[in-house]
Amino acid sequence: MGRIFKEVKIAGAVGGYKKFIALFDSGATHNYIGERFLNTSGVIEYGEESEHTAVGNNLVKCRRIKLKSLRIRNRAIVEPEFYSIGRDGTEVIIGAKTMQKLKIILNPAIKEISL
Repeated sequence: MGRIFKEVKIAGAVGGYKKFIALFDSGATHNYIGERFLNTSGVIEYGEESEHTAVGNNLVKCRRIKLKSLRIRNRAIVEPEFYSIGRDGTEVIIGAKTMQKLKIILNPAIKEISL
């Protein structure tokens, strides 16, 4: 299991892309994004409210949302799905499913990702 922080970009923010630091977490199945980040970043999202098992296998109420696109280095994924959570701490978490789609490999020993 690995956890690495790296810069990514989300499309749909005022002025094109919004750059931010995300946690790449191979222990997280899904992507998560903080409500505070959504409210302050200017990123456009759409979705529905649902309940989802997250954060230590606890059932939490969150919104399942899609963003316009997510760019990690030279690769992009259109309409990536995130679960919004109202917790403090890391604002954006990239989970294993997205890493598999983009063929991202974590190397925790040197704190780097490979595409």
